[in-house]
Amino acid sequence: MKINFKKTAKRIINFSMQNEVNNLKIALAPNGNERESLSFSQRGAMVMDNMIAVGFIAMLLIGIVASIPTINHKLSASQFQKQEAEIASAAVSWKKQRSNYDGLTSLKVLCDRQLLDKSICGSAGSGAASNPFGGDWAIKGTKGTFAVTAVLANLDATKDLGRILDLKDTMAPSTRMQCSSADGCTSLGGTGNTIIMTH
Repeated sequence: MKINFKKTAKRIINFSMQNEVNNLKIALAPNGNERESLSFSQRGAMVMDNMIAVGFIAMLLIGIVASIPTINHKLSASQFQKQEAEIASAAVSWKKQRSNYDGLTSLKVLCDRQLLDKSICGSAGSGAASNPFGGDWAIKGTKGTFAVTAVLANLDATKDLGRILDLKDTMAPSTRMQCSSADGCTSLGGTGNTIIMTH
């Protein structure tokens, strides 16, 4: 029996190379059962990478959720400021050539004359429960001035005192005395969760 060393060597080399190629395919393939061939350290590194990514996303979501109340307050405060400015403008439009604001006894007077938007007048047309903080708008004219009153129903006078004071500081420059802050401002008043702005 004659052995062909050349053919046998070629077969051994081909077989060996085919095994190496298969092993390389298994090591590089990211799915199926072939994944089991990854070493423990490679699998551990992948798990750690995933845990870090999940942790980062969780922290980001917690940060977003925690800032929602502050964002809501800022949006409500901005809308509050806009509505109060519209009420003051409507009161000046109502006065026209009248000598004073004595006849301006309620917000209904402005709503009935369609000087205010429906979002401020509310469904009853009197400013009830229509401000961004869930409370009523009211207005009262006295001689040459008028006072806009807002009840902040959604803000607790004790728990939300900081937010109420912030809102008063925001409104102070738009009042009659154009104060820089609510402290000592004679044209801004109110107690608890009520703000009275005189124009």
